[in-house]
Amino acid sequence: MIEVSPTLPTGYNWNLGALIPGPLLLSRDRAQLFLEGSQLWTVAAHGAASTQNVPAQISGASGFGAWRAVSGVWGTTFTVGGKVRASMYDGLAFAAPMDTPCTSAGGSCEARAAGDGHLWLNNGGNLFEQSGATFENRGGPPVTPSLWDVNASGTVIVLGHDPLQNTSILEIWTLAAGAGGWTKVGALKTTDVAAANAAIEGGFQLGAKAPGALAPDGSIHLWSDARCVGTGQHNKTQVHVRSKDWGQTWDVSTLPSADTLTGGLMSWSDSAFFAGSYDNVRWVMVASPPPTFDGFAYSYPNRTYDVIARCTDKLGAPTYMRIASEALPGWTSPSYAGFSERGVATLLTSVGLSQVY
Repeated sequence: MIEVSPTLPTGYNWNLGALIPGPLLLSRDRAQLFLEGSQLWTVAAHGAASTQNVPAQISGASGFGAWRAVSGVWGTTFTVGGKVRASMYDGLAFAAPMDTPCTSAGGSCEARAAGDGHLWLNNGGNLFEQSGATFENRGGPPVTPSLWDVNASGTVIVLGHDPLQNTSILEIWTLAAGAGGWTKVGALKTTDVAAANAAIEGGFQLGAKAPGALAPDGSIHLWSDARCVGTGQHNKTQVHVRSKDWGQTWDVSTLPSADTLTGGLMSWSDSAFFAGSYDNVRWVMVASPPPTFDGFAYSYPNRTYDVIARCTDKLGAPTYMRIASEALPGWTSPSYAGFSERGVATLLTSVGLSQVY
């Protein structure tokens, strides 16, 4: 049973902007929306919301950003008094903030938390690990991270492309807690997606924003780029690629046509991913009607956020289907989407905030 909450007005000041990944902290059934430029946040769940003072640990913050690690714990960064600080959030409370080596918050200073709550930072491609009350530079991983995380045991996982290696799309490297160096554990090779590559208009490509997600059971999930080619007269084939053995073997599933996933709309990009296990995934796709051409220029219509889930059909066979769709006004207006550890999707647009359970 899918529950889609009514869209709630938020009072969020879009003119102040927000850094990537956005002003949302999503825990269990709740969406906590940091109201940039104030000392308040909105806490929403199941169609009801209230505005409250932010916890004391992030009082005075700006540029708030939060990332849920595969460990289940959140890492956050934000700026206070001109300093970029970081704090762990366990779903109930923030830990005492720490000064970081970062010069700006948001996507340029990403945080992940290990199972014991200690933090890792990715700052300009260098990884910093919390050691007591400071951060120690652990250097850069063997590949530039397209996707990285920290699991419950404290192992850092990095997926990235080696430009000198043309037989692999992504390599998978791990740095175990206490280990002296990195270990290559697997890769997504071009041969793994050869059949899909032939079927995809323009060939197999990973999404520009992020390729996918890691699950607590250790499985890896990647999606091909959702963007249509040209003006969208053709919705190219899209695939979900997953591995349960650190990239030694891969299962490649072709997604249903865009007519099924987006109600006939044209797909543009994937905005957020959730992987609860090898068989339990959801993601948010941005779609729209095709643009129109008046002989001089193209006009672009409003978009939608479509929430897609892997599920079973009436016969019990696995498939993928759209479980919710929300309006996303404008063509370039900012918006944010994300998931809690339970797979609850939160969609934030200029219209308001809605959740999909």
